[in-house]
Amino acid sequence: MLPKDARLFEDYGAYVTSASSLWVWSMEGLAEQEAWMDPNRRNLIYERQVLAELLEYGYMLHRSLHRRVETLGTTAEVISVRRAILQMRLRMREASHSGEIRKLLENGWNELGLPDLVSDIDAGLEAASGGNEFHGSATLHARWLGADDRIRICGRTNAS
Repeated sequence: MLPKDARLFEDYGAYVTSASSLWVWSMEGLAEQEAWMDPNRRNLIYERQVLAELLEYGYMLHRSLHRRVETLGTTAEVISVRRAILQMRLRMREASHSGEIRKLLENGWNELGLPDLVSDIDAGLEAASGGNEFHGSATLHARWLGADDRIRICGRTNAS
């Protein structure tokens, strides 16, 4: 059984799971692409390949940060990772201004379990910053907000 189609339109389907992704053209979609068709059908592949790679890349970056959180030892390192997350989320959000592409990426990242991974990173950062000299200072806190794919930045003071 196929997962939910991550695409909003019916010219092709994008089916993404944590194990694989499948991109399938409909007959109507193929007919619409006829004017740009070449012998190797590159027009059907390249744009979808970029989206599939962006889905995987966004997930891999988060996995890398997750592993890095386990090795943090100083406040400066925690702040550096938090800033990296904010910059990465902004770049991921700005990968396309098209609502359709952004929704497809969001659906794909949800299927890959990115919100849970972000939550785990956040918990690791909280734990890493809890036992150091940063008490009493404001910290930046990044959270995944789900459907609207925005970053919320909260000023927060740790209790001494």
